[in-house]
Amino acid sequence: MTAIKCFGEKDMQYLKEVIDSQELWRGFCSDTSFTSRFEDAYAKHLGRKYVLGISSGTNAEEVALAAMGLEPGDEVLCPGVAPIFVSMPVVSIGAIPVFVDVEPETMIMDPAKIEERITPKTKAILVVHLHGVPAKMDEILAIAKKHNLMVMEDCAQAYDAYYKGRKTGTMGDVMCASLQQSKHMTSGEGGIFATDDPEMYKRAVLFHNVGMPWYRFGLDAPEAEPFEGVGTRGHFTFGHNYRMSDLQGAIALAQLERIDEYHAARAERVAAIE
Repeated sequence: MTAIKCFGEKDMQYLKEVIDSQELWRGFCSDTSFTSRFEDAYAKHLGRKYVLGISSGTNAEEVALAAMGLEPGDEVLCPGVAPIFVSMPVVSIGAIPVFVDVEPETMIMDPAKIEERITPKTKAILVVHLHGVPAKMDEILAIAKKHNLMVMEDCAQAYDAYYKGRKTGTMGDVMCASLQQSKHMTSGEGGIFATDDPEMYKRAVLFHNVGMPWYRFGLDAPEAEPFEGVGTRGHFTFGHNYRMSDLQGAIALAQLERIDEYHAARAERVAAIE
């Protein structure tokens, strides 16, 4: 069986470049930073318009929920079986997780159980693709459309999984993923947010960057007016500091460049088990 190390020469090369630059953060959204380069590369890889690097997978999920414009008291349908990192971000933004039963064969949300959990307060469905197995997105998306609900895909355990020819993370309104050490590719800690909706992307940027509009992908940002002649950073709304560091961005980019190698190694091990 082919031996594979999680980290290698490319990771070390990129980390050295970051350290040599003496800038361990991404800067004021510099397009030359490793974090920005990772966002560009992952947007192309995934096939979505807007990608944002986040400090952790849990924070990426909270960012994704905030990007959808959820308000305190809104209900989010979550799978009844999932890591607590799925429901805790719902609580942290003031929304309410409502649990939907799962299919016993896959432990993934059962579409047949969704509608019985919908109330007038329901605003979104949080789908978790578990253990590399995609959820039944056709049924879930049909229910979401019927009830005017948004759909979020958690792809932390399903990098590059496919559902009927469509890659996980490309079917819902937003997606999030984790880059924690146990995931398919990793930067130790880290997360990803992605969407095709420019307004959701803008809300995500503001929420993860203490309200500062460091938009990329050609989107215009407002400029802060000086206060009594003194320039300001321009905090336009509430937000956390969930920025991905450039050390994380460097490792994430190196990992993405090796993702086919990781896929092959996993497939070889699955074949051995079968």
